[in-house]
Amino acid sequence: VNNVEVRPSFAATFDIAKQSLKKDPLFGVGPGRFATEWITSKPDAINNTVFWATDFNYGIGFIPSLVVTTGLVGALAWLVFFVLFVYMGFKALFTRALDMFSRFTLVSSFILSLYLWIFSFVYVPSATMLILTFLFTGLFMGSLIEAGLVKIRSYNFVKDPRTSFLSVLIFIILIIGLIITTYAVGRRFVAATYYNKALVEANVNNNIDGAEQYLVKAVNLSGNDLYLRTLTDLELIKINMLLSRKDTSQEMLQSQFRTILSAAQSAAQGAVEKDKTNYQNWLTLGKVYESVVPLNIEGAYESAQAAYAEARKLNPKSPAILLVIARLDVAHKDIAKAKKEISEALKLKGDYTDAIFLLAQIQVNEGDLKSAIQSVEAAAYLNSTNSGVYFQLGLLRYEDKNYEGAASAFEQAIVLTPGYANAQYFLGLSYEKLGKDAEALALFAKLKETNPNNQEIDLILKN
Repeated sequence: VNNVEVRPSFAATFDIAKQSLKKDPLFGVGPGRFATEWITSKPDAINNTVFWATDFNYGIGFIPSLVVTTGLVGALAWLVFFVLFVYMGFKALFTRALDMFSRFTLVSSFILSLYLWIFSFVYVPSATMLILTFLFTGLFMGSLIEAGLVKIRSYNFVKDPRTSFLSVLIFIILIIGLIITTYAVGRRFVAATYYNKALVEANVNNNIDGAEQYLVKAVNLSGNDLYLRTLTDLELIKINMLLSRKDTSQEMLQSQFRTILSAAQSAAQGAVEKDKTNYQNWLTLGKVYESVVPLNIEGAYESAQAAYAEARKLNPKSPAILLVIARLDVAHKDIAKAKKEISEALKLKGDYTDAIFLLAQIQVNEGDLKSAIQSVEAAAYLNSTNSGVYFQLGLLRYEDKNYEGAASAFEQAIVLTPGYANAQYFLGLSYEKLGKDAEALALFAKLKETNPNNQEIDLILKN
């Protein structure tokens, strides 16, 4: 089993903390908001790594990340806790007037909890590890009390009727709060179960309707924006499936299309309302409007553009959002604006092959084949292990009648992916253009073995 874990370095976490404390010095950006701060303050050099599109929810460790989310108040609280904890731990270690069992409990609980707290500083532990950390820390505190190293003060709330009434009232409020919290957590747990079942139905069983039913249940129990985004994606899949159907009348198609589109729009807008600071929610909403831009629905382009603009504000260093906007402009036939967006994306990430591909497609459509070839050659240089890049390069060179260059690109694609049938097919055509009939025949004979029912290959071999 291979398991790769990647986290920002100490230096990167420190930089994020420094930026967040400038904006929210006292209480930080808020619980669970490290990823929000990461996408706005991450170092520019991250875009040149394979983790450029990763939204890290934590920094190098659990405790350092809390400096970002809880600010100076939270950092000071943790510092006071650790100073007192270590002080009492060393005091317990050098206390001799204890029996063997008390000493064993004190020393073992302190060493275990100290190790786990250090672990939490340099790593992001699971919920189980955090529970163990607090468990052993509590055991250590209890052992301190049992050993008499911590003084206890007792207060009696029963003697005074006023304090008695107040304490009972507070106790009842706490019980009610506990019941409500337990109910809310239970609903979220059940919702998470439904969400996982929906993923299984969609990805394993290929049952889109079943997945939708589970997702609706999850959304009803917990309006998590992740569930709403997934439901939106599911509705868009249903739209694509609907548009490919040939056995349904035009009126029925239009009715079902409107219903599914309305459901997708409602789910995406619900995700945005749930968390307007999450750029992914705005991207999902923009994707819904973009899906109907080719149908020339009034206001679709403007709505998609506005949603993507909000996503870009929240994640200004992402070249992927710029590429999404460029594709929207291509669909709207605003090629000049699309080129500008691609240029800005490449400034953020010079080796962004998807942006280079889109630029090449635009250049081909404009009849500028030479520039398109240069663009894909740049993509091949930057991503030399991608067989698809070499295949696209080969196609462009073949269309440009550079058969020697096309053959070279197709050969490289086959080296990277030995069973690449499309690359073998066009390599055979390139060999024929170069007069290498024997090599071409060998390639098409091999393709005939793997594609026995392909009549076009039979015709090529016969010719």
